[in-house]
Amino acid sequence: MRAIWLIPALFAAVLLLAATDRASGLPKWYALRQELRESSARIDLLRSEVGSLKTQVEALEHDPSATERAIREVLELARPGEIVVRFKGADEGPTSRLN
Repeated sequence: MRAIWLIPALFAAVLLLAATDRASGLPKWYALRQELRESSARIDLLRSEVGSLKTQVEALEHDPSATERAIREVLELARPGEIVVRFKGADEGPTSRLN
């Protein structure tokens, strides 16, 4: 009867030793699993960004108003007679303390 309890106890002791021993590879395995999760999340974020950029490219290629808007924003140009209003950045204005 004692032999039946000895096997699970021995197995638990080996697992405990493996989990605490740095040379066993388990801590490295856990670290690699965490790195894989983080990398997968980063890949998902980048795929989303690629989709957004593809949408912007399509708009710039086919929509003249999108092209004009992009030129105005990037080059800060305005049509003759227009008044350009520039707002302070989020970290410069009176509401910066709210963020």
